[in-house]
Amino acid sequence: MIRSSFAPRVATRSCYFAAALCVVAFAIPGRIASAQGPRIRPGRYKIQNAASDKFMDIDRNDGTIHQWEFGNQKSQLWDIEMAGNGYMYMRSAENGMLLDIAGGAPRDEARLMLAPQNGSQNQLWMIEDAGEGLFRITSRFGKCIDVPDASRANGVGWQLWRPIEKYAEKFRFSPVADAPAGNRDRDHRERDNDGEARGEKGAYHQGYSFGVQDARAHLRRSYARHKGQFDPDKQDAFIEGYYDGYDGGRADFSQMQSAEKQSYDAGYRLGRQDYQERRNPNYTRYADRFDDRTEAYFRRGYEDGFSSPR
Repeated sequence: MIRSSFAPRVATRSCYFAAALCVVAFAIPGRIASAQGPRIRPGRYKIQNAASDKFMDIDRNDGTIHQWEFGNQKSQLWDIEMAGNGYMYMRSAENGMLLDIAGGAPRDEARLMLAPQNGSQNQLWMIEDAGEGLFRITSRFGKCIDVPDASRANGVGWQLWRPIEKYAEKFRFSPVADAPAGNRDRDHRERDNDGEARGEKGAYHQGYSFGVQDARAHLRRSYARHKGQFDPDKQDAFIEGYYDGYDGGRADFSQMQSAEKQSYDAGYRLGRQDYQERRNPNYTRYADRFDDRTEAYFRRGYEDGFSSPR
């Protein structure tokens, strides 16, 4: 009798356990589908947006990411590498830098850029099955790579946006058959052999991109606001790129005459000098360095230079 009365309880508990498993299984369908769906393996790919039919490319003007019709350029080829915990690195085949978030803030409409590998979470991406042979590229912070308004125009910059069920956020990954593992290994060896030069170039382009962004946002000319986002060992190259990018991004700077630019640059150098020497900001102590015609440019340069190291 004891056995017969105990058996139903065991059966009942088994039913409860099975039912609980069913509930858990249906409660996390996304994870089950992801585990069963196709995955992108490490390798070299060209990446095409499903809405625009254009390919992921590097904008050579500022180092950000835009779209262009396929031209068999290395700027349109991407090495997908494991980063751990289900995340991937997306490395440019052209210069070895990683896909990153411009400005460091993973917000809607944030642009994409390239940066040297630095351990930042901005460089972690999850490539997830979106059905129909397409994939969604999601940042570590949950925002997806998106083509603004599903534009089909060449040169449109790609951005981050909240997840939506639109083709603007879905991509085709096509393996590059003419880039076998041996070629990829050779590319990495070349980067290792010429790492210092490539690292300097990458830091310059990263600085240039930040400089252009700051100029267009009408922020003060100061590379220091980006500390922590570049390799300290490549600071000089970053700063040089930042200044060039900032000046190139300013419409008024490009319109200055030669004497005006010289006055601005002189003021900038003296402003930095005064900051480093912990002097009170006062451009008029250098009144012998400018005249009435160039005073405004000298003053602006001085103020930018004084605030730059901060």
